[in-house]
Amino acid sequence: MYPSRFRYEAPRSIAEAISLLHEGGDDAKVLAGGQSLVPLMKLRFASPELIVDINNLPGLDYHREDPDGTIRIGALCRHADLERSALLRAKQPVMAAAAPLIADPIVRNRGTLVGSLCHADPQGDWASVVTALGGFVVARGPGGRRTIPIADFVTGPFQNALALDEIAVEAVIPAPKGALAGGYLKLERRVGDFATVGVAVATETSGGKVTRAGIALTGVGGSTINATAAAQALVGQPLTADGIAQAADLAAGAARPRTDHRGSAEYKRHMVRTFVVRILSRGDGSQAAAGGGSEAGTGGGRVATVARKGQPDMTIVYEDRGDDATSDVPVNRIRFTINGKKMVAEVEPRLLLSHLIRRGVGLTGTHMGCDTTNCGACTVLVDGRPVKSCTMLAVQVDGRAVETVEGLAGASELHPLQEGFKTEHGLQCGFCTPGMMMAAKALLAENPEPTEDEVRWALSGNLCRCTGYQNIVKSVLWAADKLKAQGN
Repeated sequence: MYPSRFRYEAPRSIAEAISLLHEGGDDAKVLAGGQSLVPLMKLRFASPELIVDINNLPGLDYHREDPDGTIRIGALCRHADLERSALLRAKQPVMAAAAPLIADPIVRNRGTLVGSLCHADPQGDWASVVTALGGFVVARGPGGRRTIPIADFVTGPFQNALALDEIAVEAVIPAPKGALAGGYLKLERRVGDFATVGVAVATETSGGKVTRAGIALTGVGGSTINATAAAQALVGQPLTADGIAQAADLAAGAARPRTDHRGSAEYKRHMVRTFVVRILSRGDGSQAAAGGGSEAGTGGGRVATVARKGQPDMTIVYEDRGDDATSDVPVNRIRFTINGKKMVAEVEPRLLLSHLIRRGVGLTGTHMGCDTTNCGACTVLVDGRPVKSCTMLAVQVDGRAVETVEGLAGASELHPLQEGFKTEHGLQCGFCTPGMMMAAKALLAENPEPTEDEVRWALSGNLCRCTGYQNIVKSVLWAADKLKAQGN
């Protein structure tokens, strides 16, 4: 599936981005992670005329703590950075609990917290977490900066308080005034699914009593629900079984679920009640995975728009709609490396990375499965990180390094991962295998000696249609042992 045609701009400064949004008005959209926007565009639920890609803006890929304990998250800080954050594990149990539950491991490499807040999906996780913590969003526009409390920022389903020419540049979590505890629990049908029910709880205590509380609900209403009465019931008293039960009942009462294929309304209210009790009873609720990692860089430079002249090094063919119809079609020249080879391409901005790889470069080992960011068959590495290439625009790899399954083997021997899949019978039909191996390569580069659980978690964004997961896990562990024996 392709999005409808649009003009693509990759500004180098926030001021330039704001100017482009002002020019584009209601027909412009900001692209950060793109893990929600690109699928919507492919399905034609969104058809912007202008895409303003902010991934090349410097200085927005941070998350940090101020001296007073305030935590700031930049607009280009990826979910994966928060999942691996030692800062959150040490200081922010609610965010640390939520970070590994966002989508799946591959989507987390591209998606952003600030972008999730702006998307305002009623089933989005971060809005509830930030609401429970009393956070706010910092926006920049032609009139300067303004601060918007998250309770006022999300105005409805898929609606936020930004002006058309404003960019959300930062999310801010205020410093706690007491001992912070809490967590986030999510009911989902499988890893990567939207929340059937999600509950975020944050408490601050001092002198044995709760001094501040926040409870927010995901997926049980038309927008994120701030269960203020439930939270207020906890304030001014110690956490007791009776107090927790009362707060849980009030939170369930604040929910507005509908009966659907995921469950009845009463079942969803029951899960809200259960999650509130569970988080408050154990104090933290954190399930954050351990691991290191550095902050994501922005990389790249501005993509130059060029005329369709001469014979490009790589041609992507579209249907002929006549000279007049195609004369204004924008074409962008990009330079990138793929499996170590330098390439240049002239492409329409709407071309997906998966199609550039398969049709442009002719590397068909990258498979197209669901085409909706679910199955992971199209997984490749971009600057060493796994991404689902069906959900990334080809123009976004300008100045970047792409690796596909064809780049695994050496001149005369298989990569240990390929050997492992052969030896341990990790492939059946083979359709998911390239994506599995690329995700596994990134895992072993970061964690050379993973446990079985860590392998399963890293591959949870890749679906095997033959359900041969047991041997896939064995294959990755086999490869890890061989790489260790080789000293790699």
